[in-house]
Amino acid sequence: MHKRITFLILIAFNSLIVTLHLIVTRQGRSFLWSSPYSYLHESKVSFVRSLRKAKFWNPRKNTTEHIVTEVPKERRNVSCNVFDFLAEVDGSLNSIESELMCDSFAQESDIVCRIYLRQIGLESLEKQVCKLESTTKVPKIVYLITFGDYEFHLRHYVAIVAAQRHVDPLALYIIGDQEPLGIYWSLVLRDVPGVRFVYRETPRQISGHPINFVQHKSDLVRLQTLYFNGGIYLDTDMVILRNIDQLLDNELSAGIIDANVNMGNGFILSQRGNNFIKEWYQRYKTEYKQNSWGYNSMEVSMKLYQNDTSRLLEIGNKIYRPNWHERALLTNGTYDWSKNYAMHIWRSAKPHPESTEEINSANTTICEVLRYILYGNPAPIT
Repeated sequence: MHKRITFLILIAFNSLIVTLHLIVTRQGRSFLWSSPYSYLHESKVSFVRSLRKAKFWNPRKNTTEHIVTEVPKERRNVSCNVFDFLAEVDGSLNSIESELMCDSFAQESDIVCRIYLRQIGLESLEKQVCKLESTTKVPKIVYLITFGDYEFHLRHYVAIVAAQRHVDPLALYIIGDQEPLGIYWSLVLRDVPGVRFVYRETPRQISGHPINFVQHKSDLVRLQTLYFNGGIYLDTDMVILRNIDQLLDNELSAGIIDANVNMGNGFILSQRGNNFIKEWYQRYKTEYKQNSWGYNSMEVSMKLYQNDTSRLLEIGNKIYRPNWHERALLTNGTYDWSKNYAMHIWRSAKPHPESTEEINSANTTICEVLRYILYGNPAPIT
């Protein structure tokens, strides 16, 4: 009897902690810790423990257990124009309840927050946790997207720490079909407040065509998410360097990498329902090129921008410099990034430092940036 009572008390306490985490980190604040960005430590163990209470959980799916969503029958096929528009291109969207995009709470809520709460069995908290204070600006909701076996490295950890610090988001979501891998993902869960892993079934086809590049899955899902929810999409190695609040009043902000590479899609701020995003997504239905790595993600957006440059704020020089062709400047010498909103730590710019010991003394752009985020000072440590 005593064991049963103790067990019930532990369950109740754990539920209270999860609830406090959701409510407190929704505002990016906490009375529990005074650390600059460790408001509520959510270790991988406690994270998985909370997910085990989810409605849909399959511990045999793979070694990095994840939620398997299957929309309840009573919530399937709810008529919703936004959902129907998106699902026409990507059938995997049917793993999300269509009512979330069109019910009476949709326009004033963070829809991804509601998806997350339903996945972990806390749907009753939607009105309390997921309500948006304003719908007239780009919401301060950050998304990163990964599919498949995706290992986090130091640069990914730093990118998420930077997003939390300089955006001060209402929520920071990692969206994918399984959790990222590696020690730096565990450190993200430990050190960064408000990070939520949201399960998303992997797209299998685009407009009936097989997907030949895993990047196309992320390209598609980021546009879907920005269209139905609005917010800030970041590549996993896009490091925010300063406050970006002044960009939130624009309907859409993105940047050209350079004239040859076209428009980048690694940093996008968008209001919900943006028409440029809608037309960009629509081209996946009418002209998806499955054998081209960058046509739909970069060339299509460039053409749309060139047709009417007033539709987005173009900030390429402040987010993609050093650009693709200048990436050697990241690891050889230094680049003046004082006016950058962000910096893309290009994967092909090697070697990437993998420990704090490696970055402390090196006089390179990438190490300056990493030191700035980690220590608040870009200067070498001697």
